[in-house]
Amino acid sequence: MEHPDILSSLLHEYTPDMGKKLELYIDELYKTDKRFNLTGLTSINDIKETLVGGSLRPLGKIIVPRGTIVADMGAGQGIPGIPLSICRPDLAVTLMESNEKRITFLRRIKRMLAETFEVIEGRIEELGHDKSQREKYGMVISRAFAPPYVALECGASLLSKRGLLYVYSENNEGSLPQAVLTHAEMLGLSRLVSEEREKLGFPGYGFLFEKTAITPETFPRRFAVMKREAARLNGEL
Repeated sequence: MEHPDILSSLLHEYTPDMGKKLELYIDELYKTDKRFNLTGLTSINDIKETLVGGSLRPLGKIIVPRGTIVADMGAGQGIPGIPLSICRPDLAVTLMESNEKRITFLRRIKRMLAETFEVIEGRIEELGHDKSQREKYGMVISRAFAPPYVALECGASLLSKRGLLYVYSENNEGSLPQAVLTHAEMLGLSRLVSEEREKLGFPGYGFLFEKTAITPETFPRRFAVMKREAARLNGEL
């Protein structure tokens, strides 16, 4: 459940230029959504609070090194990567998306806002085996991209050693089935406890993992295989 008036409560923490860019992005997303239904939301307030505000709420104050390279898996219409790029210019954000229509939108927003985020076209499971992308990122984020089982497998291959993987959720790692946690360990991921999360500025919700070992080269597998395995595990719970 999203919190009301998220963006309104956050805007005062950012510069006027950041606020202006957020408003321009929201307006453009709303106008484009009316034509192509990118988000499924019907009002500009829903976009403002649910998408943009909900993207900034957990990550707006994270404590990571300046220049950390962040990959937004399955960026879609730019959520959460674009709001994060606007309000955290100390981070180097890359948006990963395979849909051509959405890629066109993301690149248009980049030009319109003169933002520094990168846009990479490609399927996440294929980018995970691309030598130029594998183990490149200090942080990987995922919002509504795939079930946790799939997001962890795709994200682990992109992470560098000691990198962080955050999956948006109203729950935390303690709510994940043991099978998913075991899978995470096999991928080289370790979940962070509450004290560690707090030191890094992360909230108590969402799934946060650190890459502590090398991800086997066989991962990620084909998307259909990952989704089928995730569905099988879900059916056994």
